[in-house]
Amino acid sequence: MSRRPLRQLIPKAALWAVAASLGLSLACWLGVWLATEHGDRNVVLIGDSFTGNYRFEVGERIEDRLQTALGPQWRVWNAARPGARTLDMLLQLHQARTLHGDPDLVVLPLFVTKFAVDKPYLRLDKRGDNLKWLRLDSAAGPVLDSLDTEHWKKLAIHKAGLLVGFYDLLEYAWIEAVQSPNERAAMRAHDAGRARAIEAKIASHAREWQRIDPTAPGFADGPAARDLDLLVTYARTERIPLLILLIPVGNMDAVARVFSPLAQQHLEQARQVTRAWCERRGVAAVDLTDAIPGRTYDDFTHLNRVDGNDVLASAVAGFVRGGGIAATTGTPKVK
Repeated sequence: MSRRPLRQLIPKAALWAVAASLGLSLACWLGVWLATEHGDRNVVLIGDSFTGNYRFEVGERIEDRLQTALGPQWRVWNAARPGARTLDMLLQLHQARTLHGDPDLVVLPLFVTKFAVDKPYLRLDKRGDNLKWLRLDSAAGPVLDSLDTEHWKKLAIHKAGLLVGFYDLLEYAWIEAVQSPNERAAMRAHDAGRARAIEAKIASHAREWQRIDPTAPGFADGPAARDLDLLVTYARTERIPLLILLIPVGNMDAVARVFSPLAQQHLEQARQVTRAWCERRGVAAVDLTDAIPGRTYDDFTHLNRVDGNDVLASAVAGFVRGGGIAATTGTPKVK
């Protein structure tokens, strides 16, 4: 059987499409490389939808308020994404290092209830897309050792996907130009149906925290805590200062109104367990559980008033001006 030339097996249109994809991706990565060549100091925000939410216009976002608080010598980047697990947060740091250069400070607003996980526990959001950002250097060893066979398959697939990485740029452009404005409009409409859905969600959380016992085995040393430990280890190995902002589970006015005394007790225990976790690992942390007003929330877990973001920005700026970055080489206390 004679072999047919490759150009006869693959249509020219497909070859041109592949070539165009590779060319666009190369152009994107060249732009990324050029963008990281600056002399400013970097702050990177990582986390889930609380930090990366789309409820704010430009100028009101957490990164904008922090940029104003820190001044022009700093550049603030927000790598947080909705639905992120604690392993995703580590990969967000990897992404930020690739796209923006090494940070002078990484800030993680962390729900004090983040160690409470569903069963089965999913380590990564969606299809594990964030694995594409894992930097395969010597510091990545503990992360690689923790991956199972399925994660290794996803890692290979998503690494290969970087060859057509311009699709990521298109996705971010779509979120910024279309998805975010649509979501903000829906949030601000706040019709009766949405109000009922929010109340139902609060009631569901109240029932859930009626049964969760943060003092039981498996909370402070469970899978979410172990993945967060990978982030702490990586940051320490790479000498990247890390600041954790401990934030409430949600609107504490709603908690006081709906949660039972036992559920409120469990929330307070979760807060103390998470504070102790930070102290044992020598992680710089600021406890903002009592500092974020209930009026600043859009629903139970997301802010939509700028004064809530100002609380976070002020905490970070105070940490920086107080010499907290230099102090992270020691064993800082939780404030």
